[in-house]
Amino acid sequence: MEKQDWFALGILVVIFGLILAVTLLDRQRFEGCPEDLRICPDGISVSRVPPQCDFAACAGEEFMACAGAGNPVLETYPRQCAWPDGRVVVEAVPDR
Repeated sequence: MEKQDWFALGILVVIFGLILAVTLLDRQRFEGCPEDLRICPDGISVSRVPPQCDFAACAGEEFMACAGAGNPVLETYPRQCAWPDGRVVVEAVPDR
């Protein structure tokens, strides 16, 4: 093969590689979460949270997770639990 043939072949390989890379990157792009809702026991609905698209925690579940993790619980009514990052969640109490 002549020098020009090798050059043309190299250009074709580079172009093919770029097309392949763009195609693979396009498939990995995040397209969003499904738009369904979960109804919590207290009647409030929660949506999915990116990037894993898990449902957001219901109020009572988040309080139980916080308290179960050994974080401090304030004995107020309703009780409050403080996460180490400063977030405070309130225990869900049923209406009387």
